[in-house]
Amino acid sequence: MNTAGADLAPDYYLTNFQTLIEEVRRRSAHLLSPAETLWLNRFDRLNRAERCLLVRLLSRKGPLFRLDKLSYAEIPNLAERANALVESNFACWHTSCSWTELASLCTKAELLAMVPEANPKLRKPELLTSLENEPVPSHQLRILSLKEPAILETLKLLYFGNLHQDLAQFVVSDLGLQRFESYPITADGLEVGCREALEAWLLLGELAKACHLCLDKRDSDGLLQLATRLPEPLPWPEIERKRQKLALLFAREWERREQFDQALTLYGQSELPPSRERQARIALKMEQPQHALDRVTQMLETAKDEHEATVGARLGKQLARQGHWRWSPLPQHKARQQTLTLANSGERVELQVARHYQAQGWQVYYCENSLLNGLLGLAIWPALFEPVPGAFLNPYQIGPRDLYRPQFAERRRSQLDQALHHWRPEQLLARYRDKQGILNPLVQWDWFPLELAQLALETLPRPLLSACFQRQLFDLRGNRSGHPDLFMARDNQARWLEVKGPGDRLQDNQTRWIHFLEDQGADVAVCQVKFE
Repeated sequence: MNTAGADLAPDYYLTNFQTLIEEVRRRSAHLLSPAETLWLNRFDRLNRAERCLLVRLLSRKGPLFRLDKLSYAEIPNLAERANALVESNFACWHTSCSWTELASLCTKAELLAMVPEANPKLRKPELLTSLENEPVPSHQLRILSLKEPAILETLKLLYFGNLHQDLAQFVVSDLGLQRFESYPITADGLEVGCREALEAWLLLGELAKACHLCLDKRDSDGLLQLATRLPEPLPWPEIERKRQKLALLFAREWERREQFDQALTLYGQSELPPSRERQARIALKMEQPQHALDRVTQMLETAKDEHEATVGARLGKQLARQGHWRWSPLPQHKARQQTLTLANSGERVELQVARHYQAQGWQVYYCENSLLNGLLGLAIWPALFEPVPGAFLNPYQIGPRDLYRPQFAERRRSQLDQALHHWRPEQLLARYRDKQGILNPLVQWDWFPLELAQLALETLPRPLLSACFQRQLFDLRGNRSGHPDLFMARDNQARWLEVKGPGDRLQDNQTRWIHFLEDQGADVAVCQVKFE
């Protein structure tokens, strides 16, 4: 992170790292291995400049570092500090490099200077390929290699309770770029209760990172090679859930290749959607209607979420058409449609429709999901930040760790019931003014101005909003999206519009929300735009 010009102490990163390790020692010392405990004790014995250099290196992409490329104003005599890290066994001098390692540390011009006979017209990757079978020449580079760099991943996981936050989080907060709610830290309830669970989580994190690298490079062969590293089912529910997500990823790739046996084996290891859907679709492709019917029946009788129920109904209808099932779906009604012909200004179609209605005297906001989510976030704010065990492990969370887990509502039932049955418009507006700018997973402040909140609370019936809140909480992950694009009001009458440009169509979650709002008596329609 670039902190140039920021009002931070020169060694801010060391202070942050020491805060992290002190907290880990306080609450999770029993989860550290003997080697990790020894590493921390040896770290304490380094002088301040040596600790600064070690934390700098841990925070950079490594584990190899060219000494001549390291320069930190707050670390004097850097070469001496590097030697001290080697003498203290935190690092070593890397004297034998492969071409791949050299290429990661050197520019193309530097590589060519080492091998003058190489073809200078080649791009760096091609140059590296051409040199693979050549001996690596001697060089004058002093290359430092960190020992045990993985300890940072362990410390981050134990401090943050996840693998996606890092030391930059301290800086973002210190600079005032993010503001967090104040809440007590409740370390009890962390999924990692033993060393085996910690190591399983770290292994899955490393595997997930490798998978995403393959996906970014569109390397499907590499992705399937990683599937062999997937561990057997784990006894810790939330860590097992991470394993099942990876199983779905590998299964989907096997399915794309029509290797259905491998795909079904992996789908069978996951209870998460869309496992049953994919198994049903594979059964249909393999002309095994009874197997498909078994999965569809499960989807309809014990749907994991609304999307799975929708897909289950669609597959049931397909089986009925093929004569494999007597299917009597509930009657469906189409959403109210309206057509609007506009001259295409080149703006987003939603903004063009908004301007059309503004010209007719409507107050119009292009808010998509931010309105209902924002109002819900205000209504249940105290419940969101209730210090439930394991919900808040560090001061830098935008919400509780279990927000999208099934037990979220169960663990806060009394607080949520209080919030949902006794909220008042003036209370939500007062909370908006008091909390504005503080991070909340449901409130997008930039898309949710106070004027929009006021307009909605003035024009929407309280029973309608309460019903929306209940629906959102029923499936918070699924129902946080799909809300109509535009909210508008005129003469104390509110209306929602879902805007569709030429060739666009409703998604399943949008259809569900429109039908729900219609059932609640809301004025909602689909606006199909045609251009002149």
